[in-house]
Amino acid sequence: MQGCRGRLPPPLFDEGAYPFIFLRAAKVAPAQKGGKLLPKKILVIDDEYDILRVIEEMLKKEGYTVITATNGQDGYKKFQQERPDLVISDIMMPIMDGYQVCEKIKGNPDTKDIPVIILTVKSMGEDVDKALELKADWYITKPFDSKYLLKRVKDFIGKGKPY
Repeated sequence: MQGCRGRLPPPLFDEGAYPFIFLRAAKVAPAQKGGKLLPKKILVIDDEYDILRVIEEMLKKEGYTVITATNGQDGYKKFQQERPDLVISDIMMPIMDGYQVCEKIKGNPDTKDIPVIILTVKSMGEDVDKALELKADWYITKPFDSKYLLKRVKDFIGKGKPY
């Protein structure tokens, strides 16, 4: 496995033949309420219901709080209301696409450090380049390996439950 910054090589393949591209890493401070650490919150935005549910269930089993949206506009509204610790977003969605969501998150000084993982069927170099320009933190193509996605989530924000 290789990671890269700046200029990207052609897509690489993980052990399970799942393409991935490393973009950049960010750290997020743990959320607290009344001195207690709260479970990490993840926003998942995808217009494919089955994929949304698979990711939601996987993350909930790991102790994460999961918020879902089926299009970019609703996703960004939920992002503003909930301030999740991490966002997983498809690119091709109705109303507002994943690039626009990423651009809004990364373009705001108050939210630019919240990790955004792009999860999409788009695997062309120009798609990856666009995500890099918008400062997405990781790029994974579908079909994806659930264990690989979960590892990336943990790399960015740690375990779901703070104990």
